[in-house]
Amino acid sequence: MARVSSEHSISTTATEAQIVLPDVGERSPAPRTASTGLPVELLDRSAQRVGVLAASVASVAFIEAVASHAYSYLHEPHYPQRADKLDLLGVAAAVLISGAMWALSRAGILSSRRIMQIGQVYGLVLAYIISCTDHADYFWQGGRGLHGLPVSVVLILTFPVLIPTTAVRAVILGLAMAATGPLALWTLYLALGYERPSTSTLLETFPWMAALIAGVLAGIVHDLGRALKRAQNLGAYTLEEKLGDGGMGEVHRARHTLLMREAAIKLIHPARAPDPITRERFKREARATAALKSPHTVELYDFGVSQAGAFYYVMELLDGYDLERFVRSYGPLEPARVVFWLKQVCHSLREAHDKGLVHRDIKPANLIVCRYGLDYDFIKLLDFGLVSWHAPLVLEDTLVTGSEEIRGTPAFMAPELALQHGPVDGRADLYALGCVAFWLLTGRNVFEGKTAIELIVEHVHAQAPSPSQFSRAPIPDALERIVLACLEKTPDKRPASATALLEQLELCAIEPAWTQRSAEQWWRDRGPR
Repeated sequence: MARVSSEHSISTTATEAQIVLPDVGERSPAPRTASTGLPVELLDRSAQRVGVLAASVASVAFIEAVASHAYSYLHEPHYPQRADKLDLLGVAAAVLISGAMWALSRAGILSSRRIMQIGQVYGLVLAYIISCTDHADYFWQGGRGLHGLPVSVVLILTFPVLIPTTAVRAVILGLAMAATGPLALWTLYLALGYERPSTSTLLETFPWMAALIAGVLAGIVHDLGRALKRAQNLGAYTLEEKLGDGGMGEVHRARHTLLMREAAIKLIHPARAPDPITRERFKREARATAALKSPHTVELYDFGVSQAGAFYYVMELLDGYDLERFVRSYGPLEPARVVFWLKQVCHSLREAHDKGLVHRDIKPANLIVCRYGLDYDFIKLLDFGLVSWHAPLVLEDTLVTGSEEIRGTPAFMAPELALQHGPVDGRADLYALGCVAFWLLTGRNVFEGKTAIELIVEHVHAQAPSPSQFSRAPIPDALERIVLACLEKTPDKRPASATALLEQLELCAIEPAWTQRSAEQWWRDRGPR
């Protein structure tokens, strides 16, 4: 048997299912897409650094508090004193907000740009907490003078590097952080009865020069970032947000600079595809997608190579859910809705098969249900990265798709693909579509092997179970027969073509029928805004 990996998803392309937004089950608006003027990679790394900073602050504050107060407890007879209590309160507040900032940066529910905006607020609040404990500890005890530069200066100079922004905004944020010094003194005076601060003392705790330096640093970082972004523009498109990352490429949200049209860009960097076969496969995917005109096939806008040597193609950005995550969030579907979706997939496949193209990786993650114009429950087929021509380009297909390893997703793989016996035609896609129908009706795969090898062996030898065995709702006999016919081991026993399967589905009348009105009502009640 041909070589396979132990992973359940083998040699799949970049996760185009990540094109969809927002996460299933959430009614949050889609992330803002206005350009920040900075490259996506810089924004992502900056957001990660904000989380690292928050974790570091929380750790250092906690360790310092434990060490210093343990010493005070052992050596000072009147512990805890008033200043000690205030210091403990400040440490607790710093640890609490820093932990929350770290958790938010790791949750993955907000865009990098939004994380950085919240990070600026976090820095301002942290500067105020530090100023309160700083001045309470060192200035107001015993009438001593200030102990040098406020600790908030470190934050003022650090944030323009961690959170890239314009020079003007950095100065404004720096001045706001600097103002936490005088504000802290007045808080201690009004709320806790400390000595009233003089004007000179207030000015001494207002490090405005640090804010100006922060503006200069921010300007340098921002200019470098914009220069990098200009170098990363792909043709007339500007990358805005990374949406997915997979085995062969990355998927980004992008915008056309003149038309202002949103798009999804799939690209493969030269360093990630050093061999010509991988690059040829990527070009093949673009050509295959561009050759198809079905409205149920993802539309390709453009294809090219960047100045840095990265291959990319531009496709439509879809507003919907991939079918894998849809079922995981909402559960199995009613049979009428499954038929409604399968007919649309057949519409895409029959054109591809008529042109001699075999998708070879039909699975729920490569099918998107979306709102498309005024249509609801509109299905789009993605990811032609493993496409093959079953005639007359057999030699080229052997080179590009590889004859020594199995490529595809074992849970949805036709037996002939696993065995690689003879030519493969469109009926392999119909087998995979039967697996998809099984998933939609039951919420589980046809076979549940624990490894890729086990799954492949079951698809080759085991009899497919009836979906009604695992469905809570009754499945009409006509639909079950269609699904089991698609899951036949021998291609000759399956529907002869996607057109034949579509005709069978048209005759599968289920009441109550799923209509556009039903779909529109569902999307208005439960779909993304």
